[in-house]
Amino acid sequence: NKNWKWDWGGVLCVAYGENNKNLVGLIPKWNTMNILDNFTDRSPHFVTPIQSFAKDERLTMTFFVTFD
Repeated sequence: NKNWKWDWGGVLCVAYGENNKNLVGLIPKWNTMNILDNFTDRSPHFVTPIQSFAKDERLTMTFFVTFD
């Protein structure tokens, strides 16, 4: 959504650093893609809930790729 506001939720939070002590929040932004490479570096992550007061809908596409 081109008009998405960060406090409406949907923030991708990724733990990183020694023992995953740090956390970074990636704000949903129009026409962007976030890639987590869990084969190279495990990246525990979660997405914050969409708040009931959000003024617009947010659509997300998620892909999981495995290599055998």
